Amino acid sequence: MIWNMSRIGRQETRYNNLIRTSIQNNAKTVSQISLELAIPSSTAYRIIESMVRQGVIRKTYIIGERRRRVAKYNLKFSEVVQD
Repeated sequence: MIWNMSRIGRQETRYNNLIRTSIQNNAKTVSQISLELAIPSSTAYRIIESMVRQGVIRKTYIIGERRRRVAKYNLKFSEVVQD
């Protein structure tokens, strides 16, 4: 399935591309993405949740350490194109 990036604002496109690349092969938490990309976790969370609402990213829950529910995110599409 292919998703068209023209649905997002250009201002966040750089972070969207970095996040998309980060989770392309492995599901990750917001903290993992934030640390890997050296961006504030609040910025990462805002962009990721926006991409979840747009249907680009899939959000799943696992039971993490201390038996707490942890959200992990992975790419929902095999390919993303930009017009």
